Amino acid sequence: FLMDVSIANSIRSTLAGMQANFGFALIAQISEGGSAGLRELVLGAAGGLLLTGAVIFAARLFARLARFGRAVATASKVGKAGEAFDDLAELRRGLGLPAAGSADDGATLARLEIGGDKFYGINAHGQPVTLKVNAISKTHAETDAFQQAFNAGAGGGKARLVVDRDLCAACGQNGAVKSLARQLGVTELEVVTPGGTQVITP
Repeated sequence: FLMDVSIANSIRSTLAGMQANFGFALIAQISEGGSAGLRELVLGAAGGLLLTGAVIFAARLFARLARFGRAVATASKVGKAGEAFDDLAELRRGLGLPAAGSADDGATLARLEIGGDKFYGINAHGQPVTLKVNAISKTHAETDAFQQAFNAGAGGGKARLVVDRDLCAACGQNGAVKSLARQLGVTELEVVTPGGTQVITP
């Protein structure tokens, strides 16, 4: 009888530990996302819990939650990019410009999001440019947007540049956009174009 009580207490203690470990793992998953819940669960198991069917099931659950979290984050980014492109498309219609990428399209529009504000640029803008930039990029939409932000006193922190045409060599490969971001004190610039997304650290 004493042996039965001892075994029962041992099982009760193990189950309580598993419950606590699962709770800590769930909190980690909710607060941190990614693989935090799975990591907490594994650490708890390594601390003495048995890898029972319940623990294995929970591990699989947190792995699925991590994948779901990554999918939601990706969908969120895609959604934000879609909104920005729709915004630029609406601006094109308002200016009487052809649709981006169409056979008659010769324009480029850009939207710079920085400091909680949005600044719009267009190529061949004809506006004075005081920022240092190469002669080719000087007339481009990206420079127009950055110059407007500079004139408004915006700068610093993270920023996002959405352009409805892929960056040309002068703006991208040769570093004009990176230089413009640096001059505004931007620490990280996300550049979104029809060809994809890249992050630039000035």
